[in-house]
Amino acid sequence: MDKTTAEADLKSRLTAIRSLGGKQREVDAAIARNILHEELGQFTDPQQVYHLDEATRDRLIAHGRQDAAHALLAVGSVELNVAKLDRKMTLVIVSLLVLIGMMADALMR
Repeated sequence: MDKTTAEADLKSRLTAIRSLGGKQREVDAAIARNILHEELGQFTDPQQVYHLDEATRDRLIAHGRQDAAHALLAVGSVELNVAKLDRKMTLVIVSLLVLIGMMADALMR
């Protein structure tokens, strides 16, 4: 199988996901995999060489994992807050509809 660029691979995957009705989580997962595969050298894109000593590399790996864990927790918190807001908005909309119905009924009398 011929190698392609990371950009071309991502474009084709996102097109497929969207044409199949994929959700944002599938898009996000495809982007994350694309970045990983790009960094692992699986595409034709040139690789950046950083020339890090072992201690610096290990520290960056540890911090990267910590950052990823923190981001995951932050996303969970945002999801909970969005769910709470969604419930509150539903309550507000139902309340407004009830009030409008009551007002319409009062005007008809």
